Amino acid sequence: MTDENYLQSAMLLDLVGQAPITINRAFVDLTGNVLAALWLSYAVEKGLDRDNGPSFVLELSASDVERDTGITRAQQQTCRRTLAAMGLLTEEGCKGRTLMYRVHLDRLMEQLQKQALPLAAAMAKGDLGIELAAADRPASPD
Repeated sequence: MTDENYLQSAMLLDLVGQAPITINRAFVDLTGNVLAALWLSYAVEKGLDRDNGPSFVLELSASDVERDTGITRAQQQTCRRTLAAMGLLTEEGCKGRTLMYRVHLDRLMEQLQKQALPLAAAMAKGDLGIELAAADRPASPD
């Protein structure tokens, strides 16, 4: 096997050996920042297995987040400041060096609803429905 073959094999193993990163596209529009949206998507995904009310507390180490998302520690701080300023996240204290965060799902839903209002209004008026439905249909062979 040549060096080039080893490199190609290593690249393939690196690609398939890492879990894909999932980002909620609506969070990008909401936060105005791809990294903040990725951090929030990651936190919400981690919190989905909890019995969630209007919020949930999550313990996330910076090293775990960086390993799973690629967001550096400094970038994570900026993400958390952005989300805290929006009222979506608060720090709950720390356990050793690992921080605890409260993700406010109720506030997230409120802000997502506000974000969707223009689309909902257009749908209610019928401005989008006919055009979208017509665009999805193949042209008739007249």
